[in-house]
Amino acid sequence: MLLSFKEVNWHALNSFVHSGIHPLRRHAEGYPVELIEIAVRNCNGLNVMVLQLGTIMSGDTNSVGVVRAVQEKYHRVLPGLISPLD
Repeated sequence: MLLSFKEVNWHALNSFVHSGIHPLRRHAEGYPVELIEIAVRNCNGLNVMVLQLGTIMSGDTNSVGVVRAVQEKYHRVLPGLISPLD
């Protein structure tokens, strides 16, 4: 999931960090609704990955299904799930 996030966002994030064309265009043209939706989905996806890492590191066997339950409950505000075979 992290590699997928990087592939999609790396160039745009790099542009913002290093004062590239993206921040200039967004300042001049504004932010399209689709771009904002994608950014929020990606942010939510990163938070789910942090949840997953936290549950793994806790070693608590009772929390095994927590991440999957969160992904299923909030699938509308998360990036699409990719299968391990992708």
